[in-house]
This record gives sequence, structure tokens and C-alpha cells, in this order.
Amino acid sequence: MAKQTKAQRIEEKVAGGLSHIEAEIEVEQEDAAARIARLRQRQEKEDAKVREIVVDLLEEEHSEVFERLQAKARERLSGEAQRRRERAKRATRSSESTPPSGVAAEKSTFSAGA
Repeated sequence: MAKQTKAQRIEEKVAGGLSHIEAEIEVEQEDAAARIARLRQRQEKEDAKVREIVVDLLEEEHSEVFERLQAKARERLSGEAQRRRERAKRATRSSESTPPSGVAAEKSTFSAGA
């Protein structure tokens, strides 16, 4: 589908039941939201580039600090991974220890009949 012009978008909204001015307002708001989204995306890219440069500068100018911070970051990642593993183990254990209600009822019925 080809990209619609602003006038086409307005006419489509008017055909949908909006007044001409309401349609213009909606189209302008959509366009503004799209522009803001593009600007935010550019800002995020610029921030990421700045962070890369800061890391490079820190490594070049303060290598001992960089190495210490890098070790701390690795410890933090390791700790987070360990917490996730422990949480997964607890979730697995708790689901294994409580059988589904139908299974418990079948076991008690079977035991009573024997």
C-alpha cells in the first residue's frame, strides 16, 4: 500500500465520521507523535555512542579504575544469574511438591480401595 498524503488521511477520517477540523487535529497529532518517536530514537542512539566513548576514555585514561569497575560488573552479572537460577529451582521444586488436584484425589481413592 502506498503512503497516503496528509489530505488523503484527513479525507479518510472525515469519511469515518469526524468533522474536517477533528480529522486535521488527529492527523497532526499522529504526525507529531511520529516525529517525537524519531527524535527519541535519535537521542537513544546518541546516548549509546556517548556511553561507548566514555567507556573508551575511562579505559584509556584510568585503566585501573576501569578494570576494577569491570570486575564489579562481572560480579553483578554473576550474582543476577545465580539469583535467577535459584528462583527457577524454587519454582521447579514447588511445582513438583504439589501434585495436580486430580492426581491427589486418584491416589487417595486408589489407596482406600486397596
